Amino acid sequence: ISLARESNGGEMYIKNGSIYKLDADDYKDFKLPEYEETDEYTVLIIHTHGTEAYTPDGVLSDPLDEPYKTRSKNNEENVVSVGAVMAEVFEKNGIKTLHHTVAIDATVDDFYDSYTESASVIRRALREYPSIKYVFDVHRDGLELSSGEKAKVICAVDGKRAAQIMSVVGTNSLGQNHPNWEENLAFAVKLQRRLEDNYTDFCRPINVKENTYNQQYYPLGLLLEIGTDGNTLEEAQYSAKILAEEISSLIKNGS
Repeated sequence: ISLARESNGGEMYIKNGSIYKLDADDYKDFKLPEYEETDEYTVLIIHTHGTEAYTPDGVLSDPLDEPYKTRSKNNEENVVSVGAVMAEVFEKNGIKTLHHTVAIDATVDDFYDSYTESASVIRRALREYPSIKYVFDVHRDGLELSSGEKAKVICAVDGKRAAQIMSVVGTNSLGQNHPNWEENLAFAVKLQRRLEDNYTDFCRPINVKENTYNQQYYPLGLLLEIGTDGNTLEEAQYSAKILAEEISSLIKNGS
């Protein structure tokens, strides 16, 4: 299925779960930090829910009598491998990237402690490498149809199947200390505009949420959902490559 709502340069749709009234046009003049070539880290990639994995190749839907698992501690088949594709693209473009190749949810006793642990990872990295300007927490979504089948969110790029992507932006709707959340939203809008101009149906709407998702600790950054548990790893990795190329251009050129 496709969950895109193309703006084609017109009014951009934002899925708004916050307490705020939002208009993407309010952020059209946002400027990213001026890019400087450096041997120091510019980007941090982490995986709060790194065990999130994908549908095996060749499986069309979830066989309800023999459900397959879309969680894995093997970093060759979960979202850590998707982050690795992004890191490789950033590095190829001269953007030094620190990839935290740990599935954080696999390191905690309680899954719900994953964000507490990833907050520690982020703060530690930013203390050690204050040059970091962008943080991406890479996930995959989980969607189920009424039939119980997993939903594959899909589009075509250059004749090849790609998983749709979604930016998730946290706010301070619940009273958290997150005063700069609109900078993350402005970044998401700038990225979304670029992707929608260059690709058809590649993006799901930006998803603005009440929770912060640790974004209060970031300089600029996003939670990125690359595909769902219905997509294949190949589809997700292809989208990660496209996405990282476009983010690289944004970082380096500002638009």
